[in-house]
Amino acid sequence: MFRVELKNLLIGYNKPLLSEINLDLQEGKIIALIGKNGIGKSTLIKTIAGILPPLAGDILIDNENIKNYSAKKLAKIIGYSAASNFPVNNFTIKDYVSLGRLPYTSFTGLLSKKDKKTVLDAIKISRLEKFAHKEILKISDGQRQRASIARLIAQQSKLMLFDEPTAFLDIEAKYFTLSLFKEIKKKLNNIIVFSTHDLNLAVQFADKIWLFNNNSIIDGLPEDLILQGYFSKLFSDKNIFFNNFTGDFNVINKADKKINISGNHHKIKTHWTENALKKIGYEIDENAKEKIQITENKWIYSNCIEDKEFPNLEKLLKYLTIHPK
Repeated sequence: MFRVELKNLLIGYNKPLLSEINLDLQEGKIIALIGKNGIGKSTLIKTIAGILPPLAGDILIDNENIKNYSAKKLAKIIGYSAASNFPVNNFTIKDYVSLGRLPYTSFTGLLSKKDKKTVLDAIKISRLEKFAHKEILKISDGQRQRASIARLIAQQSKLMLFDEPTAFLDIEAKYFTLSLFKEIKKKLNNIIVFSTHDLNLAVQFADKIWLFNNNSIIDGLPEDLILQGYFSKLFSDKNIFFNNFTGDFNVINKADKKINISGNHHKIKTHWTENALKKIGYEIDENAKEKIQITENKWIYSNCIEDKEFPNLEKLLKYLTIHPK
C-alpha cells in the first residue's frame, strides 16, 4: 500500500511556520487543508512536493526518505498544481496535459504511443475531449483547472497536490472539480491533497481534514472535527460563528429591533425571511409587538397601528427600512 509519512517536520522559509508535524497520507484518500491565510497551507504543500526543503524532519515515501529520490523519480510519484501555473503561449489543452509525460520521455522530449494514449486517457477522465485542441488561455477557469488535473493524471502521480484548486471558480465548477477528485480516487486509488477556504465543500468531499490551528495541525474526519468543536474556534472574531448543522461560517448581525414571525408550516420561506430580517437588524422574538405572518404567496406585516401585505421580501424589507418602528 502506497504511503507518505511526515515525521517531525519543520516547515517555513527564513523562519519556521509550523513544527513537529507528524502526519500520514494513505492511498485512496482525499485530504483537505483548512486554515487562515498565511498560516502555512501552501508552504506545507510545496514542502511535500519537494519544491521547498523542510527546515527539519523527514518526508518518507514507502519508508524511503524523499531526500534519496532524484527529481525525475520524484516527479513520477508526486504531482503539484499551483493556483495559476499555465503557459502564456499558444499551448492547447492537449499540449498542456502532455507536459505530464516529461518525466517519462527521453532527452528529445518526444512522446511515445504509450505516452500519447496516457495523455488522451487523462483528457477523457477529466471530460475535456471537446476542448482538447483549444488554447488553454482561451477557455474558462473551470476547464483550465480540469486541465491541471488531467496533467497530473497523465503524470501518473500517486500523490496529487493542489494549492487552492477552487479559488477562482463558480459554485458549479467547484463542485465539478471536487467530484472529479472523488472519481480519480475511485478509479486510480490516488492520494489527493488540496488546500481550500471552502469548508462546506471540504466537509462534503474530503475523507480527512488537516485543520491548521495556531501552531499545530489537527488531523481528523470532517464530521469528528465538527462534533469536537474545532471549527468553532477557528476565528477569534465573536461575530463569526460556525454553523454545526450546515458546515458554514455565518456572521452575527447586531439586532436593535424585535419581530415575531408566524407561519412555520412554510419552513423554507420562514428560514429565508428570518435571514433577511436579521440583516437589517431584527431579532426574532415570539413576544414582539411587530409581527409578520407568512402565507403561501404573501407576507403580512402588522403592528399595533396597521396591517400591510407584500408580495416578496424585497418590498417588505424596503418598507421596514423606510418606516422603522
